[in-house]
Amino acid sequence: MNQSKAFLISFIAAAVAMVLVFVYIDDVKDKIKATYGTEVVVVVAKQDINELEEIQTEMLETAVVPKNFAQPDSHGDIKTFEGSVAGAPIKAGEQVLLTKVLLKGAYTGISSQVAIHHRAISIPVNNVTGVTKLLKPGDRVDIISNVQYATPDGVKSEVKTLLQNVHVLAVGEQIQNNIPERFEKDPVSGNKRVVNLRGDTQFNTVTIEVTPLDAQKTIFIIESGAQLFLTLRNPVDRLVSSVPTTTVDEVLGDNSRKAALEAAKNRIPAAAPVPRPTVVKPKPSSAFGKGGIPIAN
Repeated sequence: MNQSKAFLISFIAAAVAMVLVFVYIDDVKDKIKATYGTEVVVVVAKQDINELEEIQTEMLETAVVPKNFAQPDSHGDIKTFEGSVAGAPIKAGEQVLLTKVLLKGAYTGISSQVAIHHRAISIPVNNVTGVTKLLKPGDRVDIISNVQYATPDGVKSEVKTLLQNVHVLAVGEQIQNNIPERFEKDPVSGNKRVVNLRGDTQFNTVTIEVTPLDAQKTIFIIESGAQLFLTLRNPVDRLVSSVPTTTVDEVLGDNSRKAALEAAKNRIPAAAPVPRPTVVKPKPSSAFGKGGIPIAN
């Protein structure tokens, strides 16, 4: 009985001690929060990151620190820094700051966005050839051109789909994954203002991703003086199909004057009638008389 009481007293004492410890810890936390602020999540480097190295998500992790310990321009979302470039060396455990990274854009280039074994090439566009400049980085397009060539009968032309399912890397200087805004100085107040680049149509080139052979074909068409027309695809449509070329015959069809003239030109004339041979009947010989009886000399 005495042992049971002793055990019960010990258990109650331990419970009271635990409660007092939790109360003390909470009190310390409250004092820390009052002194250093509430806890916030920040992104830190999981490993050393070199200057100008592209930052991947596996290089980063999150940590919880008091608000007063979070450095200016820190951020709590790892995706914010995904694909950016380190503007300065970042040590493991160091907070990753927006002021220490370069988000992909015209100043950091797009080489890391070009697929392996592919090339980036820029082509000229206008309102007609570039879908009224409603293109944006990440779109998929087909490229069509009117190819002309010389023949013994003169210059001929065929409209051909040169490339299909082409990835648009950039429109002008607006690049995929880039923050679509820039700062410029207000000419009146002299203050800096943010210019939203969404919907910007002040560009004359589109940068696409192609194979080295397709890059050669594209340059050949541009240098020949032909225009490249872009047709916009649905983002989920990746089908590449065989598209025959289009000539004037396909445009006009069979029911056209051109088709009728060519048919008349190629028609085989009917053969001239063959004259029947004249049959010459033999005249009766003077050596024979009436009834074919020989006449004696």
